[in-house]
Amino acid sequence: MIRLSKIFIIVALLLTNYCLAQQFPLSNQYIINPYSLSPSYAGIGNSPELFANFRRDWSEIEGAPKTSYASLFVPVNERVWLGGSIINDQTDIISNISANFSYTYHLKAWEEHNFSFSLWGSIYHSVIDLTDVIVKDANDPVIYGKQKLVGTSLNAGTSILYNYKKLYTGIVIPTLVSKHTITDKSNNNRFLVRERSLIFHVSSIIDLDDYWYFEPYFVLRSTKYSPSVFDLAFLIKNEDKYWFGVLLRKGGILGINIGATLAESLVLNYSYEFSAKGMLSKSSGTHEFSIGYYIYFQAKEPKARKWKSIYPYIID
Repeated sequence: MIRLSKIFIIVALLLTNYCLAQQFPLSNQYIINPYSLSPSYAGIGNSPELFANFRRDWSEIEGAPKTSYASLFVPVNERVWLGGSIINDQTDIISNISANFSYTYHLKAWEEHNFSFSLWGSIYHSVIDLTDVIVKDANDPVIYGKQKLVGTSLNAGTSILYNYKKLYTGIVIPTLVSKHTITDKSNNNRFLVRERSLIFHVSSIIDLDDYWYFEPYFVLRSTKYSPSVFDLAFLIKNEDKYWFGVLLRKGGILGINIGATLAESLVLNYSYEFSAKGMLSKSSGTHEFSIGYYIYFQAKEPKARKWKSIYPYIID
């Protein structure tokens, strides 16, 4: 077992006035749960959706990131959907829990051009556990006399999604305001700053024949003071019965995705990431499991293409 050093984390706290943890946990679940990428997708499939996800980065490395996620969205009417998600992200001595509550409105502009707008509020609760931290100077004011650093903050985000036929593209702003989740008023130290960030995404559905289709995805994440991260993913689907695909992420990270639909309402997906570089190369890879359920309130109408059950046009 390889252990992440708490010393490196605490040194970052001591040498700077704030600590920039991973702004938002990375995930591949957007290939089956696009709401996790942008709340503007709420209602795109014309049914409420319930999803849960678990991701473990850098397996076999103690203290490596572990992330749990759950989301649900339901309709108010044909155009308005309400949703929410909870994320629990744990990385060694740093723990973050966040809850988001979203409002999404769908608008058909003209013919097959559709727009979806979303606005949400967020609450973040963060803890830095200093109980077992070993540092050179135990009297440093940042940690002296403290067992934990705890803080809670509020924020908001917004997104827009454009859809034309089988093309989807949009922009997400997860945090509208830069805020410190933890502020130590005794010595004016600030930790875990959530900076403004931007996510751009585009995807499409390309029919190969009557049963198979191809889905490419591109996702770009940009955060102030942090390097940009991009995903390039490809899926091959047999209707919506089962699928497999590959992913390329900046930094030489490769991934595979496999999944299936059970009983038309239950979906499962597994992702595995590996790399010859960085911490990922010293572990047995990153594992991610997703499960979702489409909640149908009434019998579904026959569909000429299964993909329409996931990506139909917005209702007039």
